[in-house]
Amino acid sequence: MKRLVMYAICGIFCGLFLMPADTATATELVWVPINPSFGGYAANATWLMASAQAQNSHVEKAAPYTRPDPMDDFEYTLKRSYLSALSRKIMDEAFGDGGPHTGRRNRGALYFWGLYY
Repeated sequence: MKRLVMYAICGIFCGLFLMPADTATATELVWVPINPSFGGYAANATWLMASAQAQNSHVEKAAPYTRPDPMDDFEYTLKRSYLSALSRKIMDEAFGDGGPHTGRRNRGALYFWGLYY
């Protein structure tokens, strides 16, 4: 009787654990990208951005307002006036005292606005 019980237990063990191993199937692992930038599903973009922003602990601090330096402003204005006078002198020497004419000029059916000589 002990032998019969032993055979029964051994049969049950083999039937439950060893036989399904022979019939088990497996598939290959397939990698699928998650990020849409690398070919993943496009609907993942909002979820990825939301989770990235939720994890971001960096807080930008606004720079305090600083008044512009009056000397820098004066220097900028002085340079502009000097360059304007220099360009005016070059234009007067190149085109005479009248300089280029401004306004509208008719060339056939086209009208041109701006500088012309």
